[in-house]
Amino acid sequence: MNSELDLGELNRFLKIIKGQSFENIIDDYQEVEGKGLIEAKLQGPSNDKDKVSIEAILSAKNASFFDAELQSRVKNFNGKLHFNYVPLNTQKRGKSSIPIVEAKKLSGDFGKSKFYNMNGKILRQGEKIIQKIEAVYRLNAAELSKVISDIDFRGPEFSLLKQAEFEKGDVEVQYRSLMDFDKPDKKKSWGEIKIKNISITHFTDFQPISRLVGEISFGDGRIDIKRAEGLYGGSPISLKGQMIPKLGSLIDFDVSANLTNWTQANLKGIPYLENFIFSGQSNSKIKILGNRDSFKFENKLELTKTGYELKEVILKKENIPNTVEMEGTYSKKSGISFDQFKFTVNGNSLTGEAKLKNLSNPVYSILLDGVGFETNEMKTMTSFFKSNTDGKVDFHIAGQGNLNNLESSFFKGSAVLKDLVFKWEDRKHPFTISADVRFSGNTYELYSGRMASGRSKILFRGKYKNEEQPELLLKLTGKTLIVDELISNKKNEDKDEVNLKKLFETSHLLSKGKIKIKVDLTQLDYKWLTLEDVSGTFLLKDKEIIFDRFRIGSKNEIEGQGKFSVESSDSISFETRLKADEIPTKSFLAMFGKHFKNGLTGKFKNLKLILKSRGQKFSENIRNLNGKLSFHLANGEIDTKKLHKGVVSLFDLEQLLETKNEKDGDKEPSKYERISGDFVYTGGIAETNNLVYETDQSKSAIAGKFDLNELKMDTEVGVAHLPGLDKLLNQIPIVGSILTAGDEGSLIKTYYDVNGPFDNPEVTAIPFTSLSKKFMGLFQGVIQSSEEILNLPEKIGGGEITD
Repeated sequence: MNSELDLGELNRFLKIIKGQSFENIIDDYQEVEGKGLIEAKLQGPSNDKDKVSIEAILSAKNASFFDAELQSRVKNFNGKLHFNYVPLNTQKRGKSSIPIVEAKKLSGDFGKSKFYNMNGKILRQGEKIIQKIEAVYRLNAAELSKVISDIDFRGPEFSLLKQAEFEKGDVEVQYRSLMDFDKPDKKKSWGEIKIKNISITHFTDFQPISRLVGEISFGDGRIDIKRAEGLYGGSPISLKGQMIPKLGSLIDFDVSANLTNWTQANLKGIPYLENFIFSGQSNSKIKILGNRDSFKFENKLELTKTGYELKEVILKKENIPNTVEMEGTYSKKSGISFDQFKFTVNGNSLTGEAKLKNLSNPVYSILLDGVGFETNEMKTMTSFFKSNTDGKVDFHIAGQGNLNNLESSFFKGSAVLKDLVFKWEDRKHPFTISADVRFSGNTYELYSGRMASGRSKILFRGKYKNEEQPELLLKLTGKTLIVDELISNKKNEDKDEVNLKKLFETSHLLSKGKIKIKVDLTQLDYKWLTLEDVSGTFLLKDKEIIFDRFRIGSKNEIEGQGKFSVESSDSISFETRLKADEIPTKSFLAMFGKHFKNGLTGKFKNLKLILKSRGQKFSENIRNLNGKLSFHLANGEIDTKKLHKGVVSLFDLEQLLETKNEKDGDKEPSKYERISGDFVYTGGIAETNNLVYETDQSKSAIAGKFDLNELKMDTEVGVAHLPGLDKLLNQIPIVGSILTAGDEGSLIKTYYDVNGPFDNPEVTAIPFTSLSKKFMGLFQGVIQSSEEILNLPEKIGGGEITD
């Protein structure tokens, strides 16, 4: 029988065939429209329809129907359907199954997609009716959202996929399936998927995916991603691996991903990673094995082209070799465990391990170890090593905290610094340091420290607290510490001088902290001071340095203390006290370095010094001295030329002191028996009433003022000759006091007024009657005579009389 018929009528007819219902088979095809050509063959007794078999071929062309499985209307349906109906009681046992329905080369369009080369069979196997289908589907990107939403995807892995919108491109699916109509939930499917230039947008908080291509196969309970490549936010991403669905919504996966040239924008929406700020590009290789409840992972980050900053301590610039490798596990119960971690930068590596409780409460712990870490390679990454040229560090660090509050993290550990060398442009010599360091939180303890720079060579140990108000405790021992070699020698723009006030203002430790430094050194130099065999304590607090209990000299001959302050906003101030008894002159002058070398010999019978000053710069402090000086020198030599040069260099005078007479500059050192006096310093002006200079040939007394600011003097000088005779007369109380004028004693005197610049004062002889009260010793002698006449000496010593 050949006939053209309405396919809608055929659909309804097939559902009600007596003895064999096609309802389960064709129920998914509804609202059938169009014409078809049927070729049918009926065979059996005409009087018993239950024994009639039917063979038919339906040829459809441009038909349409609604496909319940696709949830879409199929148009332009073409192909052939073969129907076979054999009554059950006439089927021969053991004979191969005859398809009930067989489809050949079916094709059609649904929406913007289509299928073609669809071949399939519905046949009876024993008591079962099964369905076999193979076809090619070409799915347009616009149709994918609807297709995916109808698929029973479960678990968070696919929740984002259902939110996505697909644009451009298409997907070709080579599809095969096998289903038992009595057990449709156990339907088996196989196939290969080819992804062609798909674009995916509108992931919540994520970047779009474009130019996605790849090949995926599925079947036998697994999904194989042979290749998947595309652009995520404009940066390449590739994926391959295998996924195996398990009970419920779990999926076991073994996948690898490569992320190439990723930028900061690519991390948007990815928990915790989106907070990692960096510049440039990064590459990453990721491997994951397990399921969302428990998996192993491996990750290798290539950060050579990446720039980033960590806690304002490490600043890694782009194009510095840098990799991070990690392996670990994750489980709901134990969180994330980084069993192996390796950080490498410029050939330096540190290794360790870490644990993270979970992502909702990211409490972490970490252990890091480094051996032979070359500090020179870190100079471009952290300001601390900016000037480092050599050295190595071994360290062990343990830390814990919360990723949501990194500032509260706690770290402790140890480090061994091995000959770290620093070279600064504003320092003459490189600085080398070695030490064992132990730290806990912000507290650092230093042991077995060694430091060398130029002539400085010391040992140290101590403790440092890096807090809002930092604290430093140090003990320095050893040979030599040259302070000027350790601090910047940068000068002010207007003066060739280090700005100490600025140094305090720019250092957090000096401006806000507390420092206590104990020293026990063979030599300590600072500015023009050279202290030998020095011990004592430096205390710093509130921009004020206190020098406490200082002892100078091999036998602690000199005692001193003082204070240095930059607390005032407009000036620097200092004050000092010095005391010494019975010390060689050279021991005292050695404190001023080479300024007065060989300029004065002899012995200090006593020395007391109190000085205060204030100024914006160190030189101003020198010129604004206030204080007192008392001293008594005995039996030595004085070289005025060398002392002049020492004054010039010590006080940084702008012009040299020149002797008025050239012959004076050529004088040999002269011997003295006594030099003594008391000075009062006020505003840089030194005033004395009793400066005495005595030799075996003469005795001079000076009273007046020395202005260190204007480099001028205003003094009266008395010179007494024939000191030998004076000594003899002084043994006779009444005569000595009257004739030699008491303490100023000399029988023959001349007096001068010395006024003007230090280098060329005007000297004028003055008569006795014009003398100021300072030189009225004659009256003092008269007053003393009444007491001295009652105390005659037991023996009158002879005095040598000279010219």
